[in-house]
Amino acid sequence: QGSPAIFVARIFEGRSDNITKGDGQAFAPSFSPDGKQIAYASNKTGNMEIWVANADGSGARRITSNPGIDTAPAWSPTGQEIAFNSDRAGTPQIYVMDSEGTGSRRVTLAGNWNDEGAWSPDGARIAFACRNEGDFNICVMDMESGRTVQLTSDGSNGHPTWSPDGEKIVYQSR
Repeated sequence: QGSPAIFVARIFEGRSDNITKGDGQAFAPSFSPDGKQIAYASNKTGNMEIWVANADGSGARRITSNPGIDTAPAWSPTGQEIAFNSDRAGTPQIYVMDSEGTGSRRVTLAGNWNDEGAWSPDGARIAFACRNEGDFNICVMDMESGRTVQLTSDGSNGHPTWSPDGEKIVYQSR
């Protein structure tokens, strides 16, 4: 329909609804754990920011406001926090804020480019695409200690997702 938008597929009804309805470009949707809200990135106010709306698209509200580009929101398993990417410090890094948009803090401190954060099912860790030099790899950070471990070392790797039991990570690789 022209610009990127967020659609909710109602699989048992056989239809999809555009919940962002042409309000600029919208990317990277993420359902809240209870399925009642959707976080996404949109530039409908001019700059790419994080927005949260009800699952039907109503009640959309911007929860970040920063000159940097904020994108790729990911709800924590409790629904109390949202991880997101931002280049507000110069290069893309992962930040975490509460689900209302306050208390934003940078959580990735190593590397020159970190993005695509994915919470572990217990909320104790975030897997992400990390780059120090060259290609992207998959890293995992412990949220309590901040300790980061790089899991891969070759290729171009990204888009990590945790298994439901938190024992495995699936990712794409070139």
